[in-house]
Amino acid sequence: MKVLFFLVGQKFGGAEKRALRYLNLSLASEHVITLLINQKLVDAAKLDEELTTILSSLIATGRVRVLSDPPIALLARFNLWFTFQLIGHLWLHRKHYSLVHSTMIHYPNLISVFFADHVTLCEVCGPQEVPMLLGQSHELGNTLALRKNRLSLPWLKRYFASRADAYLCVSRSVMLRLNKHFKQVGLGYKIDECYMPQVPLFIPCQSIYHTIKDVSKENLIVYASSFYGRKNPILFARVLARFLKDNSDWKAAVLGGGELESEVKEILIDAMKSGQIELIGRVASIYPYLVRSKVYVSLITPDNYPSQSVFEAMYCKNALLCTDVGDTGRMVGDENGILTNFEEEDVLRDLKRLIGDDHELIARGEASRERLLREFPSSLYVENIHAIYQKIAKEEK
Repeated sequence: MKVLFFLVGQKFGGAEKRALRYLNLSLASEHVITLLINQKLVDAAKLDEELTTILSSLIATGRVRVLSDPPIALLARFNLWFTFQLIGHLWLHRKHYSLVHSTMIHYPNLISVFFADHVTLCEVCGPQEVPMLLGQSHELGNTLALRKNRLSLPWLKRYFASRADAYLCVSRSVMLRLNKHFKQVGLGYKIDECYMPQVPLFIPCQSIYHTIKDVSKENLIVYASSFYGRKNPILFARVLARFLKDNSDWKAAVLGGGELESEVKEILIDAMKSGQIELIGRVASIYPYLVRSKVYVSLITPDNYPSQSVFEAMYCKNALLCTDVGDTGRMVGDENGILTNFEEEDVLRDLKRLIGDDHELIARGEASRERLLREFPSSLYVENIHAIYQKIAKEEK
């Protein structure tokens, strides 16, 4: 099967990294997959050693096509600039592809209108994308996403949502949310067209990890996430400020950025002055912190699964403190961490309980990596996606 993989964006987050890693693993498969990617994302990949290596391998196969970015901001509205380029590429090569796999949730579904003979698979990478996809209120994401959503045309979004042949959901919680919203807007029949891989895709960056793997573990806590609503950075900052005040032998690295960054820094100002905060901000790689840290904290709602940062923390032998939501329990058990809730007092209590016995803490870190390697093989993810390709292609014939 010949597949076109459509990937555009401004920077590399977990979804974009997962896409390139998947494409790299698929190079030897029976499916011929061509990547359609925008120039800004290509440039962003150059800032990461792992992504640069993967993209170079893909380009060497001759299966990468690069899209130009909008020359003016107005053309970027609603992703129309990339949509028109996608349609143009498919028009010129309409006999070449039988399936289009898109990580963009909006207008690329236009291809189902213009190219009825192409099967379209739309990937939904997070719960915040579901209401955006269907033109509904955006209660989970950040303020900027909400403002953008208000400028859109809900009826038009729902029409394009109905045109996709199938949806690939990153997790069970995303699938359940998508199904719920489909029913609310009269698209209940689309529920049978939603798919989910058995396991998420995680591939560690070996080139970085092997240069720093022998670093000793320290009393260091890492939090790595975007600073907006559903990631709960304010809750973490409040807990961390209280924890560090009572535990002078511990430090923390708060990695990320976003609209709540100033509030996070304000809450942690005393810990920053005391030297217990190594960094608050974005970094090119979180591995140099994770190989030294003993604890990784993730307080995402409505699901920490399948956070790439959590998997990276597991690979680097961190004990986990995560909110007990969605399928988080697939990653966190008693042997490798503690599941908590969203109450500040409870999170603080569980963090103190987690670090209470250093021998047990180190053992939990070791168990994290063992669990990751045992239960989440990358080969199974690739097999799942290719099976979905075959299934939906057969059903749409």
